[in-house]
Amino acid sequence: AFYDQLWKHIDEEGYWSGNLLSRTANGSNQAHHLCIYRLTFNSGRVLFLGFSTDISASLLWMKNRCEQVQDWSAFLPTRDEFELQLDNLANESGHKDLNIVMTLR
Repeated sequence: AFYDQLWKHIDEEGYWSGNLLSRTANGSNQAHHLCIYRLTFNSGRVLFLGFSTDISASLLWMKNRCEQVQDWSAFLPTRDEFELQLDNLANESGHKDLNIVMTLR
């Protein structure tokens, strides 16, 4: 049923993106984020392009962090540091057409 829904989404939307747990050749489990895109050519030929990223280490890090009482704001720069980084990024010569849109809650 899961894969039926995955392919239905690709048929309807042209892509699918999500996290999967799969078994490797040596029998261990691997968590990865997968994006599949449907490419339709003018000739009518259809190809599917997939990108997979191993997220096992990230999930383990998050699990370990969640087990500890942690103030997540400790990972963020101070407001002054953030504004300085943003100003530097906007003023870099290679980013003259840079537009940044942010939503903060």
